[in-house]
Amino acid sequence: MMDEIQHLAEIYQQLTTDVQDLTQKLADLQVEGRAMKQQLATEGHLDLGSMTETLDTFASIEANNRLIDTLNSRYDAAVVRLAHAQLLVPQAYFAKMSLDYGDGPEAFYLGKVGYADVDAHDLVYDWRARWRMPIVPIALAPRRMRQMAERFRLKWWDARNL
Repeated sequence: MMDEIQHLAEIYQQLTTDVQDLTQKLADLQVEGRAMKQQLATEGHLDLGSMTETLDTFASIEANNRLIDTLNSRYDAAVVRLAHAQLLVPQAYFAKMSLDYGDGPEAFYLGKVGYADVDAHDLVYDWRARWRMPIVPIALAPRRMRQMAERFRLKWWDARNL
């Protein structure tokens, strides 16, 4: 039980740190975007005098579009990551599954959304993710689920009434 409390504290610390870092990153990206917009406004000019100048102008426009796309992509990724972190802060995960594939048990923490650290190590798995399909098959009929619930003395409610 103490390991679970410690693990939850570590996840919570990671999430709160990420919320602060991502908020700052979004502010920095907005400043960078404004600076890029001002730079492009001063540098941008159409020179359609000759075929060579026209091609150079279009190449410059395309290079600037790539810079803008890259900045937008970084901003969008940070927005999604911040939204996930903020969603998980009140309740980082709601279930733990320990699976043994023959080399010792491995813990999987299930939450509302998936979340990974900056090194791409999964901290929380999305409970709707496809990796869980072999574990919780969709083909489970409601009757089978009721039988399982009764066996564990859990109250059954119909998922259609949620």
